[in-house]
Amino acid sequence: KNINNDNYSDALSDSFETETPTWSLGLTLSTPLDFGILGRAKAGHDNEIASAKESFDKQVIDQKVEWQDYLKKLQYSKENLARSTKLKNIQQTKLQYEKDKYNKGRTTLFQVLSYETEYASSTANELQSLLEVVKNYAYLKTYAE
Repeated sequence: KNINNDNYSDALSDSFETETPTWSLGLTLSTPLDFGILGRAKAGHDNEIASAKESFDKQVIDQKVEWQDYLKKLQYSKENLARSTKLKNIQQTKLQYEKDKYNKGRTTLFQVLSYETEYASSTANELQSLLEVVKNYAYLKTYAE
């Protein structure tokens, strides 16, 4: 019952007996049954990474565009404020001229009230423009921090 014995039947029958101790020595190998699943999982993960990078890049571009947009809005609102202030000053001069004419008796009260309404409207427009400038500046200040 050794390696030199050619009688295999004795070795086979002895293998089913429990009188002699048995040992086993071996190597365990494990392989996935579906060889392509690992590749598909890696490809899916790579796609998720690429998608996240593209999403991040898009958000960075959107942020830059929004920043430029608010800079333009701030510039436009400053220009609008300058026009509104100039218009208010013109309306104030017209009102004062019309009041002087009324005191001299050369115009009617209706004309004075009409110019006062125009002056009040231009003042409200100037305040609205000022509010827009402050709002845009505050947004940019918050955005920058």
